[in-house]
Amino acid sequence: MRESTLALSGKKCLIMRQADESHPLVTGVKKLGGIPTVVPLIAFRKQELSNEEVEAIKTIHTFHWIVFTSQNGVHFFMKALQEMAIPFPRTLKVAAVGKKTKRKLDECNITVDFTPHKFTGDHLAEALRERVSQDERILIVKGNLARDAVGQALQSLGCDVDEVIIYETYFPEESHSRLVQVMEKENVDVLIFTSPSTVENFVHIAGQHLPRYIEGKVLASIGPVTEKAMRKYGMPIHVCPEIYTMDELLNELALYFK
Repeated sequence: MRESTLALSGKKCLIMRQADESHPLVTGVKKLGGIPTVVPLIAFRKQELSNEEVEAIKTIHTFHWIVFTSQNGVHFFMKALQEMAIPFPRTLKVAAVGKKTKRKLDECNITVDFTPHKFTGDHLAEALRERVSQDERILIVKGNLARDAVGQALQSLGCDVDEVIIYETYFPEESHSRLVQVMEKENVDVLIFTSPSTVENFVHIAGQHLPRYIEGKVLASIGPVTEKAMRKYGMPIHVCPEIYTMDELLNELALYFK
């Protein structure tokens, strides 16, 4: 890589989600010459399913559409199918909220029938209005913190909508002291927020020190929902891509520092 492309050269970038050495944010920051520091303020685990949710999965073949609102949803749902020894019906039409979710489905050899141009639940809900028919049965797979925009929009059309909350987002307690250590002792240049939950947990840990923790830092948001959470706490947003992917976030960071 040419030196001129190392827009993050020497910049310490705090990544506040689960990310190993092969994660796109970690590798992307490194390619731009930056130093990734990972302190996960959210983590994900399988959710205990209700009897109704188990029944919905067992009768998956009776649905017309299945809607995945995240790549985590794909991961945990496919695991659940595997554990129940249920094949994925090839007649089922599939909608994915964005590129990453579609890519995860591609890896599972599942054909995606629809992905919206803008990767939010609101845009997915609006676009699906033109593709579903009244009285169709639709299964929405999501996490415990996902908004209800898609389900509400489809119900308003007269669709029969079921939801399976397949995973939960939680705060890894060990990250509390680690974040304080990083913010107090290490010279962080960039704060990367990838969800409203990372914002909420960062603010909770920072407490009265929030102004000091963000002073002089470049704050990057993955998209408008996360940006809204940041603005709620008076946090400035220096970088927010128009296309809500990690690749675009890295591109915008590179442009910012150039």
